[in-house]
Amino acid sequence: MEPGFEIDVDEKHAILRIRGWGVWPRALAESYREAMIRAMARLRHRRWAVLSNRTGPHVQSEEVAEIVRDIMARASAAGRVRTALVVDSPTTLLQWRRIYRGNEGVQRPFSDEASAMAWLKSEAQKDLAGR
Repeated sequence: MEPGFEIDVDEKHAILRIRGWGVWPRALAESYREAMIRAMARLRHRRWAVLSNRTGPHVQSEEVAEIVRDIMARASAAGRVRTALVVDSPTTLLQWRRIYRGNEGVQRPFSDEASAMAWLKSEAQKDLAGR
């Protein structure tokens, strides 16, 4: 399978769903950045969350990691309040912790999408209730 990504914006629940696979060349990471900027614009002026499915082996280069870090910094500035990260191995989790360093307070790992989505919805309810 060729490396790639899918991005879906759930405007009703204010969740940006991301699925990425494979080892990305720089050009694909740049395409991802542009797609993310467009997706984030659809959620502007709102608090929103990310459900990021990073299952499967795909350790990224430092060059690609820098592009992803840039996207995450932009996401925080654009209203992202939390990220549920779905991973299926300790190695993948370490990779994404390295990439997302500095986001520990708003990011939580999960082994499946159902648990990740339940957490995101639970946290959104707490936000609505004013914590």
